[in-house]
Amino acid sequence: MRTRAFAYNALLHGHATLDRLADYGVFAPVGAVERRYSYSEARGLVLDSYGSFSPRAPEIVARFFAEGWIDAPPRPTKFFGAFCESEAPALHPFVLLNHRGRFGDVMAMAHELGHGLHGLLAAPRGIFHVQAPAMLAAGRSDSPHQLMAMVGIDLRDPSFWNSGLELIDMPLREAETLAATSAR
Repeated sequence: MRTRAFAYNALLHGHATLDRLADYGVFAPVGAVERRYSYSEARGLVLDSYGSFSPRAPEIVARFFAEGWIDAPPRPTKFFGAFCESEAPALHPFVLLNHRGRFGDVMAMAHELGHGLHGLLAAPRGIFHVQAPAMLAAGRSDSPHQLMAMVGIDLRDPSFWNSGLELIDMPLREAETLAATSAR
């Protein structure tokens, strides 16, 4: 798997000795796994992994498999890669995969279902909570508070959230003004 999160974790856990992680280094391979995994095996591994995170997580993630919220088989006309569409709280997330049985496909399944899990759990809180910040979505299984504390940010501090809201306030007001002007 060649992702920024894996490179970051390798550095964090002492598996790499770089003083600084350069942009071109985040795509360096961290190893190869030749074994193939059936879709059923991948499903089991992913659900077991989520079970070690929380007893409730595999029950929630299992809904994606049971309710057909995953499009897994590769097809010639299908977009490559994988993603989770989780845009609106009123709609359940949907996961697109291209499962060919590689280790990276298992990791992609786990990763995208993490987005889906977040989407389902965040939905009751509203639209601004459904989209996870990239650092939290692709990071380790620590709580967001622990992850952000590593870079000196306290998520419990209201000023952190207020400053974020200030960042989006101006573009929202501009959009409202534009909408009002064009409606006349």
